[in-house]
Amino acid sequence: KKEPFISYFMFKPNCLILTLAPEICLKSTQVRIFYERFLKKNIVEYLKFDGVPYSQLLVRSGRMYIFSEKPKSVLKSIENCFGIYKFAYAEEKEIKDLEDLVELGSKLGVEKLNETFAVRAKSYDKDVKSKKIEELLGAEILKKNPKLKVNLSKPKTQLNCILIKKKVYFYFEEISGSKGMPIGTQGVVALIGKDKNKLKKIAFGLLKTGCRVLTVDNELTELAKWNNCLEPKDVSLDEAKESYSLGRIRAFFCDATTLYEKEKIDKEIGVKSFAPLFCILAPTPFD
Repeated sequence: KKEPFISYFMFKPNCLILTLAPEICLKSTQVRIFYERFLKKNIVEYLKFDGVPYSQLLVRSGRMYIFSEKPKSVLKSIENCFGIYKFAYAEEKEIKDLEDLVELGSKLGVEKLNETFAVRAKSYDKDVKSKKIEELLGAEILKKNPKLKVNLSKPKTQLNCILIKKKVYFYFEEISGSKGMPIGTQGVVALIGKDKNKLKKIAFGLLKTGCRVLTVDNELTELAKWNNCLEPKDVSLDEAKESYSLGRIRAFFCDATTLYEKEKIDKEIGVKSFAPLFCILAPTPFD
């Protein structure tokens, strides 16, 4: 009786790679570190709230690496965290040299790739060029499975690898994140108005731009999953005014859709407010 084939090189993700929002990566080193610190803190808050175990969270060259035996649980926990452009389930492997990388990668590639494929590599080793990895790895995959075909423009499947010193990260697919900017990076703003649905739309947009949101005498719900697992804090009008005078609140946003409504709210708070509903807003989950 023929024994069933068992792949001992089966792809086993032990890491989740997060590609940060392009707006973060384009900043100067000092500013980028500022944004990364906030994002890291926000991610940890999500994981702690959901009780998801992880062993390490590293920031390397515009990406974050979360190491966990349960990468799917990690992704589910932080899928609504703003500041993340893409996710990828990855497998970290120790290697001795380029030959070792090609051997390991080709076995994973043969297992997961089908029909047309491409290899994309990024090397942070000055002695190993990214293009060299792509050429050698692609050739070895074809050698092991001649039925596959290379298509660099529109491949149906793709093997990606990142080389950092003696560690390589292999992954196949990327999943879109919530994008936006990390909450807390743009300061605190206050929302004032009566229409909860309108205020939720405004709050969602502000959270995505990186603001922390407070409400004024109008508690809002259903925002926790985008707000580090907490509903926005509600304060009184007097508290909001005092915080604004001390510079703790940077601006007021209101739900006004007419000039009359806006002027009435401005008179109530004593300062000019922003009224984003005068403009056409992008769709939100509350539309």
